[in-house]
Amino acid sequence: MRGVTYEKRKSFVESRRNRIVEMMQENPEVRVDELSQILGVSLITIRRDLQYLEEQKLLVRTYGGAVSTMAPKNMKDEVQLYRRLIARYAAAFVAENDTIFINTSSNALQILEYMECDNVTVITNNGKAIGREYRPGVNVVLTGGELRHPKDAMVGILP
Repeated sequence: MRGVTYEKRKSFVESRRNRIVEMMQENPEVRVDELSQILGVSLITIRRDLQYLEEQKLLVRTYGGAVSTMAPKNMKDEVQLYRRLIARYAAAFVAENDTIFINTSSNALQILEYMECDNVTVITNNGKAIGREYRPGVNVVLTGGELRHPKDAMVGILP
């Protein structure tokens, strides 16, 4: 930015960061690559912006993106936001070639969406795992048994 004053550069940066905050009010989860493309700046610039915004307590950086910490419009949205944050955090502990068990909790099942590694085996009695999207490297094994509502839990053995 040759020939541009410090004040102008600072204004560009503030404007870009404000735009990120506005975008996160509409969609509380963003990806670095998408922000880079939309805002027309490098990935490292977006990462610096996200680091600054995290220091301001406006978001939490995640692998490849960020999640807003700004209060959603209603309590139900806020609960869902924290559930996604917990699932994303828990997924970060899953490593390649791991085998994990997920119970009938819908919160625990969200981990499937955020797992980034390959060759992971997930054993679950949660019938809702059938309808979830997850990476091709994740193998889901259902325990079997009778499907019980309302949790869609697979329990017992078949006669």
